[in-house]
Amino acid sequence: MTRSSSAAPSGEDSPNLATVLETNKRAAETVQEVAEDLSVIHAVLDSEVPKETLPPMSGRPSSKRTCLKTSSRRPTKS
Repeated sequence: MTRSSSAAPSGEDSPNLATVLETNKRAAETVQEVAEDLSVIHAVLDSEVPKETLPPMSGRPSSKRTCLKTSSRRPTKS
């Protein structure tokens, strides 16, 4: 595939190219900052809270899964 223009940017394309490159650089920096934030969040979510630091389970649902009775659910309108 051949190009109709030369490989070197023309004078009027240089400011546009510089703007695009600067925008790309800022976007890359933003992505890097967000990636660092997400790695911290991921580390926190992966960590487990020691059981001795949790409050007593009184008044809270048990850790056992319970099934909901389907008969107590109201039918939805279609």
